[in-house]
Amino acid sequence: MWVLGASWKPRRILIAYFKQHYYLFTRALFPIYTRARPDSGGFLEMLTTISRVSTLLIGVALLLVGHGLHLAVVPLKAQLFGWSDIHIGWLGSLYFVGFILGCFSVPALNSMAIQLT
Repeated sequence: MWVLGASWKPRRILIAYFKQHYYLFTRALFPIYTRARPDSGGFLEMLTTISRVSTLLIGVALLLVGHGLHLAVVPLKAQLFGWSDIHIGWLGSLYFVGFILGCFSVPALNSMAIQLT
């Protein structure tokens, strides 16, 4: 049976000290990740921040829904049109090849557009 001996007292003092100074330790080590103070009105600030970026969030949500529907509906329509499974697979693969090529070609197009203005 384990008995609390003399070694428990320093641990208890250390734990009490850490509980007292926990906020200061976390503020010094992780200034971004600490909780906001209660007097900052965090809920109202959160609502104003969300309202400022709400159009951006709605736009991203619509793009995600459209992309998901595209990936689900196009193979189903191709199957209804009587395409073979190989052609449907090539369609899905070439979609992502075009996506990757677009990621590489759009920066060049943007730099040309910036030079024209």
